[in-house]
Formats: sequence, C-alpha cells, structure tokens
Amino acid sequence: MVRRAVYSAGMKRKRTRRAIAWLAGVAAVLALVVLFAVEPAIVDDLYSALGIEGSAAQAPAAAHGFTEAIHFVYVGQGDALLLESDGAFALLDAGTQEYTSDLITYLKTSDVKTLDYVIMSHPHADHIGAMQKVMETFEVKQLLLPRLEKGPIPTSSMFMGILQTAADKNIPTAQMNREDVFAFGGAAVRVVADGLETKGDLNLISPVLMVELGGIRLLATGDAVRANEDEAMELETDLRADVFKAAHHGSSTSNSYAFLEAVHPALVVVSCGKDNDYGHPHRWPLDAYAAVNAEVVRTDEMGSVVVWPTGGGGFSYATTADGAEHVVKPPAAQKQDAGEEPPEQAPDDAGLAA
Repeated sequence: MVRRAVYSAGMKRKRTRRAIAWLAGVAAVLALVVLFAVEPAIVDDLYSALGIEGSAAQAPAAAHGFTEAIHFVYVGQGDALLLESDGAFALLDAGTQEYTSDLITYLKTSDVKTLDYVIMSHPHADHIGAMQKVMETFEVKQLLLPRLEKGPIPTSSMFMGILQTAADKNIPTAQMNREDVFAFGGAAVRVVADGLETKGDLNLISPVLMVELGGIRLLATGDAVRANEDEAMELETDLRADVFKAAHHGSSTSNSYAFLEAVHPALVVVSCGKDNDYGHPHRWPLDAYAAVNAEVVRTDEMGSVVVWPTGGGGFSYATTADGAEHVVKPPAAQKQDAGEEPPEQAPDDAGLAA
C-alpha cells in the first residue's frame, strides 16, 4: 500500500509538472505576442508546437496579409467587429469584459496601433465590456455613441468608465445621426437609421450601419429588434449587403424574413458564445437565413471570422477553427429562387428575454 501511494504521488507530481510546463509555454507565447508584436504566422507555429489548434486571439492564417478586411472577433456572448482598410482601423463594439485580454491581443496581432473610430452600438455589457481598456491601450481618434437621449440614460460603472477615459484622454465624442458618414482609409460607415425611442430596452437605440469596405457591403444592426428593421426598410431603398452581422446574436427578436429579403446577404455571421444561456442563435432566424440562401458562419462553432474582398464583387472568409480560405459567391451569381420556403415568423414575443 505504501509503494502504491508513493507511485500515485509520483504520478501526480509528473502531471503537475507537465501542466505547469504547458501553462508556462502558453504564457511565453502570449508574452511574445503582447510585448514584441511577433508575426502572426510565427505565433501559429508556436501554438502548434504546444498542441493548440488555433488561438482565438489572432486572425486565422489564411487572412494574413490583406489590407481590406472585416474581423468578427470571438468575444464569447458578445460583439466585436474590427474594420480594416489601407492601414486604418475602426472597432465596432468591444465584446464582454471577460474577453478583454483576448480582444486586446487580437488587435495587437492585427497591427492595430491607432483606431480612427471606436463605435458603440448600444451600452450593454456584452458590447462594451472591453471598450474602456481598448481606449486606454490604443490611440483612439473619435468615440462614436448611439443616440443616448432616445432611451434611459445608462449609469453603469462600465459605461461611465468609458466616458471618463474619453475625457481623460481628450478623445472627441459624437453621437451617430441618420445619414452621418464616417470615413477611414478607403472605407466608410454610413448611418442608415439611428435607433428608436424606448423607455427601457436599450437594444432599440442600436443604429443600423452600412459599411462599405474594399468593394464589400456589410450591414450591422447591433441588437436592433424587428421594429428597427422595419424602420430601416422604410428609410432606405437599397439595403442590399454582401455580409450581414446577425442581429442580436441571431435572436428571434430580430432578423425578420422581410428584412433579410431586403438585405439578401451572401454571408451571415452570427456572433454568439458557445452554449450561451439564451439559446442563440434561435431557430427562426436560422430558417430565415436559409430561406434567403445565405451561408451562415457562427463564432460559437468557428471562433473568429475574417472576411476580405477578392475582386470583382467576390469575397472570401476564414475562421480560427480551420484557418482555411472559404470562397463566397458574389450575390449576383446566386439564384434568387434557390433558397428554401419563407419560414414561419417567430411570434412577436418570442425570445424577448434574450
């Protein structure tokens, strides 16, 4: 019995030493990334040597080297989009607080030093969790806010910290109004609609934004609901976009079939956390994406997603899960009637808690 106990203790010590060595290796990789801005390809090799398939805190290998790109950064159950154009960058939302270090590392390994804009869709914690730290870490030229007067004024310490950092660093701040255009590099962000008035649900103040970047049109609506989508269709005659960031993490509160028909995206990217408490994405939006013949990529399944133009209206994407290039057909090349039958729409109160 004594011999067996000694043997067991020895095995535990060996496993502990291996675990410590593995963690030390990961720490060394992260130190290289953060302190010395190691090339992403080298980081890939280092992670592979440690038996790690890919790092969610860096762009997938196939997306390296492009000067025009849209990065859907995996930040758990939240949103963070890095927009890159000719060496200029803008950040739309900043994910959850628990993914702060991942987002900061992702930005650094993407060669971000200055952000022309940090854009807040609405002041919920899953969209602004790392925003203050981003503003403290990088030079930010302007902070863009939603029309805050349309809803109850947020007073959370997280939101107030962002405003305080903007004041401390003399970062100009502006609210986004309909038809405002914010240009950076060769790209532009246009405000299609600037949110709805609400007495309680801050999701409704999310603006509808059209991004034009390298020949790609991206439509991003934050956590806007169906009423916001209806307003956008009333205000805008051409909502067509190549890429659609699934509204409200793929919730049935949003993503109406009529709206998706108007957008007619070739690719929908759903930003949500693995095994999240809300069941995102919901069935109704997934059915609607299929009905308009859109390809769907989910961050909870594939990690960070990077989209880049390939010329002639085409574009590709890669994910951290497999690192390979996936070519997406230009919308004009898709058959308008190739999708499935229109899905039964979710009832108005479906998924409202999410």
